[in-house]
Amino acid sequence: MVVASVVGVGLIAWFFVAWLLLGRNVVDAAGESVGSGLVLLLVVSIGAMVLKRGEKT
Repeated sequence: MVVASVVGVGLIAWFFVAWLLLGRNVVDAAGESVGSGLVLLLVVSIGAMVLKRGEKT
């Protein structure tokens, strides 16, 4: 639960950094945040699959 909260806050922070500091428009900043979240989910999913596969053998 704590890790999910930290990731969520980090993605929201990245949205504001991209929007306000880097000068992206709102849609681009939101897209970057959502894309980063999806990449994190993909990495966690692949990591869990590799760990689970290692336990069976």
